[in-house]
Amino acid sequence: MNEIINYKLHNLKRIRSVKKWNNFNYLKKLSAERLYERLFEVKRNFDLGLDIGCHSGEFGTLIKNKKKIKKLIQGDTIFEFCKNSKKTNFPSINIDNTKLPFREYQFDIVISNFYFHWVRDVTKILTQIRNLLKPNGLLLINFLGGKTLRELQINLIDIEMKLLGGSSPRVIPFIDIRSAGALAQNTGFKLPVVDSEIINITHTNINSLFHDLRGMGETNCMTSIYKPLKRVVTRELENRLINGKIVNTVFELITITAWKE
Repeated sequence: MNEIINYKLHNLKRIRSVKKWNNFNYLKKLSAERLYERLFEVKRNFDLGLDIGCHSGEFGTLIKNKKKIKKLIQGDTIFEFCKNSKKTNFPSINIDNTKLPFREYQFDIVISNFYFHWVRDVTKILTQIRNLLKPNGLLLINFLGGKTLRELQINLIDIEMKLLGGSSPRVIPFIDIRSAGALAQNTGFKLPVVDSEIINITHTNINSLFHDLRGMGETNCMTSIYKPLKRVVTRELENRLINGKIVNTVFELITITAWKE
């Protein structure tokens, strides 16, 4: 099966992002805070949790020394992130996000913070997560949704078509809120609640935005033939998007809360 995302390239970009990650993890920290708030709306504590795509332990840092989750196992596909996340004092392991290395009925809660938009097969992993959860276990995840970078994407396509006569894919396809709810239901979760938050981030110019996306490891990893952006395209893009000397960029954060019976 042909994949639309080059996961080898994506992993390389994430590895490169590790060294200066703390300069660029502001969206990861914000999304961790949102999960933390949602977790404390639940009127129970959890003995054992799993964090899929832990990066440097942004979520684990928030719940450290709290009683809400007694023990959290942190997992990431990048070994260097696993090492960094150990600062939370929770164990960290290097995992493959296509096949989770845990036994069934092991966890009371599974969370994933700002990561699921890169999961290779979301349906497959959600099914595995449901199997890993104990009865009455909680799924709590968030990820970038379909409105993310939409204006940027639309303008890039239009500019490249007009100036170059053709366009290359620049932004990965994100899951929209309706599809997110269907995914939770179709993989056997009960009482799914799905919501969306629009996060506006401003930059002084378009290159500053691209710089931050590279620092996050969130830049283009499409499998189609990669063509770097031409300078004439980025100049026109900035002319279109800049407003009052700033470039405003929309990120949509979708959150799913659901239960296993």
